[in-house]
Amino acid sequence: MYSFDLEKQLLAGLINHPDIFIEIAPFIHEDDFYNKNSQVNRTIFCIIKNAIESSEAIDYVMISERALGLGISFEDNINIADYIQSLSLRKTSSKAIISVAKDLKSLSARRRIANSALQVKSAMEKASPNDT
Repeated sequence: MYSFDLEKQLLAGLINHPDIFIEIAPFIHEDDFYNKNSQVNRTIFCIIKNAIESSEAIDYVMISERALGLGISFEDNINIADYIQSLSLRKTSSKAIISVAKDLKSLSARRRIANSALQVKSAMEKASPNDT
């Protein structure tokens, strides 16, 4: 239960309309970005969030430099600078960003519920019939 397209659209929106962050900050967090196989979008979100909270100007070059400066390699072996630039070129509207953020949060909540259900199932399978 995830959508890399929603994640990319939200990041593109924040790069192009950073002023909208204040409206989504109360409910969007880094753990809303799926991370099973990739930390890319989560990392970019954290960089954007930290820059905005520090009242810094946002552009794809700054974000790319910060990502490269972390010295981490991404599982996807992508060129992070090219990826961030491609995000900045996506068409976004400030009005749509809030809707995208809500959709992403919904997927994140469903993912957490499903994970909790799997943990309960696993615990029940391990429990003996005599456990109370």
